[in-house]
Amino acid sequence: MNQFLFVTLREGTTGRAISESELGDIIRTTGIAPAEIKHINIDSVKVHIPNPRDYVGVIVGGSALNVTNETYDEYQQHVHTQLQKLIDAGTPTLLICFGLGWLASATGGSVDLSHPEETGGSTIALEKAAANDPLCIGLPKVFHGLSGHKESVAAVGPEITVLASGPSCPFQLIRYRDHVWASQFHGEMDAEAMEVRMKFFMNSGYFSPEDYEKIVASLRYIDTNAAHQLVRNFYQHCRRLATS
Repeated sequence: MNQFLFVTLREGTTGRAISESELGDIIRTTGIAPAEIKHINIDSVKVHIPNPRDYVGVIVGGSALNVTNETYDEYQQHVHTQLQKLIDAGTPTLLICFGLGWLASATGGSVDLSHPEETGGSTIALEKAAANDPLCIGLPKVFHGLSGHKESVAAVGPEITVLASGPSCPFQLIRYRDHVWASQFHGEMDAEAMEVRMKFFMNSGYFSPEDYEKIVASLRYIDTNAAHQLVRNFYQHCRRLATS
């Protein structure tokens, strides 16, 4: 199968609307043809990820779930199991936001609440290890992306390579072995996409509703081209591997 798989992790009616918005962001950012991508939304324990080996690459969107919860309900346990299937399969995979914390935790690291980032722009600085990484080809040493999260990675395990850090969050981009990447920032979003996403999370604690207009106005000044390029690099990397 010469397709990409896009996985979203959204529950309920609102979750389905968010997942469709995320799909549109991925298509616009990568330039992938809609026929090239299969979208599956894990909205219940009844939904399972198909065999990842049937796809040339997998992208997993964000989630309202929290790794730092003391206990996990049945749905979150199911999501964790499905994500484990992905990283075990060997298929190139890119995890966004929630997936960074999950990947760090699942591979021997830890997640805490020490470096949250308010909704808006983040500064991302490439580490030396990024020099030979296929997703970082052509990226400036320092660039900006859009973010908003309550949790942050506190430590990573021995099989994790740190590719980018930042002044407000120490782990912005990591790689597991040679086939799984995870970013704290949303490389698929531009100012318009973040404005849409913020409307869904108006009262979820990521930002104060009173600051909504001010944050939206600030987004237009943030250059997200390099963050988009990272997602496109992933798409192109998967295509190269599929035809080599």
